[in-house]
Amino acid sequence: ADEEKTKKVIKFHCLDVDTSAHDAAGCAEAVQKSLEEFSGLKDFKVTAVTGDAGGGAAVQNLLPALVKMGVVDEDAVKINCLMHALNKCLESAGQDTFGQQGVNSRTPFQLLYVFNQLWKAIKEEGGGKTKGKRYLDEIYAIVVDELLTNEQWQ
Repeated sequence: ADEEKTKKVIKFHCLDVDTSAHDAAGCAEAVQKSLEEFSGLKDFKVTAVTGDAGGGAAVQNLLPALVKMGVVDEDAVKINCLMHALNKCLESAGQDTFGQQGVNSRTPFQLLYVFNQLWKAIKEEGGGKTKGKRYLDEIYAIVVDELLTNEQWQ
């Protein structure tokens, strides 16, 4: 009874993120590499995996690859990603309101994405975080001045 009280169980663990190929086999190899840190633990066993349902390394493709490599037991199960489930309501509402999302779609979400990519590029071109901030401040001042003084924007 005392032994069971001191027995520690890892119920949930989020692995590190290793770069892998964009297919189930490559992703399974990265997961296997990440699990090596647990290889010395007695009775260590992966009982479930979760992940995204899209792309070549989608969880429904990944689990069979993990089983085939012996990384997880044959009775391991896949669990749908709850983070994606939580975002589904926002995605559905956005699509109903603004239309289909994605590349070549002109929606507020795509605008935010493009703005973010532009912001990153300007910071990098401006010379890093500190110098890039000054560069962005200059661009911001020019844009605000244009919006306030150009009659076409009034």
